[in-house]
Amino acid sequence: MSEHEQGGTAALGDVEAAYGRTIPDWARLVRATPGYGDGGGALSREDLVSMMRSDYGMTGEHAEALIDHLLTQDRG
Repeated sequence: MSEHEQGGTAALGDVEAAYGRTIPDWARLVRATPGYGDGGGALSREDLVSMMRSDYGMTGEHAEALIDHLLTQDRG
């Protein structure tokens, strides 16, 4: 695992404590967002990270870790 992946994993572990929702709760919220994973007009990774930062007050590191985690799960 690369240093970047380790940092993302550590940041993901902090999301629940920092924002008061579980990862499955965040996953449901993000996946219910219009434009998430629905093809041609789909939101980009950057759009999703920006949304988490502006709408939910996440730091860039936490938002990136969460979105990367969800996108990896959904591509798998």
